[in-house]
Amino acid sequence: MKKVLCYLCVVIFISGVFLELKTESVQKTVSRNYTAENGLVRNYGRSQDISILSESTGQYMEYLLLMKDDKNFYKQTELLQDDFLVRKNDALFIKWQLGDHISTNAAIDDLRIIKNLKEAGQVFQRSEYNVLAKKLEETLLTYQLEDGILTDFYDWKSHQKSPLVHLSYIDFDAFKNMIGIDQTAYRGILEQASLKGHPFFQEIWNTEKKKYEQANEKEVDLIDQLLIAIQYVKGVDDIPVPFDEWLKKEWQTKEKLYGRYQKKGEAPSVSYESSAVYALTVQYFSLTGQDELADDLNQKVLKQLPFTVKESFSSIHFFDYMLAQIAVERFEQEQSENK
Repeated sequence: MKKVLCYLCVVIFISGVFLELKTESVQKTVSRNYTAENGLVRNYGRSQDISILSESTGQYMEYLLLMKDDKNFYKQTELLQDDFLVRKNDALFIKWQLGDHISTNAAIDDLRIIKNLKEAGQVFQRSEYNVLAKKLEETLLTYQLEDGILTDFYDWKSHQKSPLVHLSYIDFDAFKNMIGIDQTAYRGILEQASLKGHPFFQEIWNTEKKKYEQANEKEVDLIDQLLIAIQYVKGVDDIPVPFDEWLKKEWQTKEKLYGRYQKKGEAPSVSYESSAVYALTVQYFSLTGQDELADDLNQKVLKQLPFTVKESFSSIHFFDYMLAQIAVERFEQEQSENK
């Protein structure tokens, strides 16, 4: 009996150490490879030709929240307030990129940050996060709402907002309890963006012309298509059948997914694969209850960069790195909860 108890103690201890090391490894990797001298996250793991994006900060906040890392989440919130926020009268904007010449935000990045702050306020019991989220949300809704739809960005120097809505910017999780957001209108836009007999979504809605526009006439970016598909499922509460069938067929016949595809013929238009594509596919199949496929794609992510990288992160964009880490961690947590 004592031997069994000792064995269990060892297993629990080793499991705990493994989880701790796993948690630390991402934070240490970010600190060592993606953090600039001022503490902000760079878009590439190198010191030259880099940008500091609110996208990166928001993604890192999402991962830290997922890992319940209060300390590092607090640090990122402080950096966000010190370096990215711009106050104009009663409004509080988020620069999409660090720089004195930057005078625009990006709705997709704002929504991610606001959503993370709201959840963190509850998880970490920090009311200041809720206060900040509320102010950022008020600004977003005041300056970028058009008939219940958030446009892509606002320029606080020219006092103009974009008329365009990239459907990959939609975030139904962030829309919860946002007064003024017309979720019914969003559902209609997504439903009509899925063309019958064609797997790919239309990518852009013009709020002024009330019609769709193409991001590219000849090809689609699969990252954008997956982001739209995920929001379709969340908003419409249904599976986008043409896209779903094409995605499964592409994966099951080739066991590969590429970064871009031709609109006509639906063949790959590039030769490269992407960890971000695979990470989003894990999320898509998990969301649609296709667990075996989600597991297959999760294993595929683990064989891709950045999980196989040994030394250099100089060519790995932070978006790809963090999206892969978030997808794998969330999938593992979900699997653990379902056991």
